[in-house]
Amino acid sequence: MSEPNDNQFFWLVSYPRTGSHLLWRILSKDQQPGFLEGRTEYYFFPQTAYRSKSGIFAKNSDNWTTEERQTMKKIFQECFDNLSSSLTQARAEGKKLFVKEHSSFMVQPPATSRLFFGDDNVNESAWQVSFEGGGEPKYNIESINELVIPESFLALAKPTFLIRHPALVFESQYRARISVEGKEQAKSLTPIVPLEMTMRW
Repeated sequence: MSEPNDNQFFWLVSYPRTGSHLLWRILSKDQQPGFLEGRTEYYFFPQTAYRSKSGIFAKNSDNWTTEERQTMKKIFQECFDNLSSSLTQARAEGKKLFVKEHSSFMVQPPATSRLFFGDDNVNESAWQVSFEGGGEPKYNIESINELVIPESFLALAKPTFLIRHPALVFESQYRARISVEGKEQAKSLTPIVPLEMTMRW
């Protein structure tokens, strides 16, 4: 994939309870001429769903089985391929792409394990999806890039970061957890809660 023209790929990066869904609705992307229509949000949610369902959220990535590791890498690659395909489709149709994603959905499992279990307890090497194209990296940030997405792809986007005060976000997220799972279950949902209640990503 060659590099798209300037201002063709817009990326709204948020995290839970920032009001991103409301902003998304206000922007009414599908009613804006020149933008790719259809769902263009939360491409990387399937990996979160799998981690929750399989129970590996509570496991250090060092201790995942070969099957769990392979499954997660396959899901991450499929998520990324769907995003990349949307960009390709937008370019083919002469349109712009506007994507919304929670940053925590794209973080490498070894990075989340380091947050949960401490740097000294994680030996798993960095994960990144395969991306053919995008040209040479524009920025030398690979050593600090904790996402599964390579820098060469990140450099294609025009990002906007949606930030809300943590005191409002974290309280809202905890209330949301309680309303869905109940108080005791919400308290036991570690390390999912720390993943969502941090400004790290």
